[in-house]
Amino acid sequence: MARYGGEYTETFTVDVPIEDAKAHFSDLDAIAKCYGDVKSAKKLAKAGTMKLTLKSKSEIGVTFNGVHTCTWHFSDAKTLVWESDGAGNIVSRGSAKFTAAGKKRTKITYTEHMELEMDVAFLLRGLIGPIVSKQIRNGSRDYIQRMRELLEEA
Repeated sequence: MARYGGEYTETFTVDVPIEDAKAHFSDLDAIAKCYGDVKSAKKLAKAGTMKLTLKSKSEIGVTFNGVHTCTWHFSDAKTLVWESDGAGNIVSRGSAKFTAAGKKRTKITYTEHMELEMDVAFLLRGLIGPIVSKQIRNGSRDYIQRMRELLEEA
């Protein structure tokens, strides 16, 4: 198995009070809805924990069937953190730091690191790395955009 990774960081502002932003970005239903390419999302007994199974994805002859269990919680009053338990073939960890930018605005600094384990033929290993890294960055960016749009609808 080969392991490929990517990171994404973005700072943005939403037009809601800090408590609303924190509640939204830690809501498992919102996360599952906005995650992207989700085949199934199952909340588990452990608070803030969900098992995500992604739809199959194929690139240049390599198919990836992503599965991971991840837990989201606040490490302090203003920082949401998450981390996969390592049991699947995706490892995701990151944080979202919330800062009040007025009574009805919140600045969020979002950082995510993701690694995927994939069965890749030796000759394709060098080709697939940049593709996976770009898809991780784009996927994180698109996830944040969907979360922001869902928050604005509320």
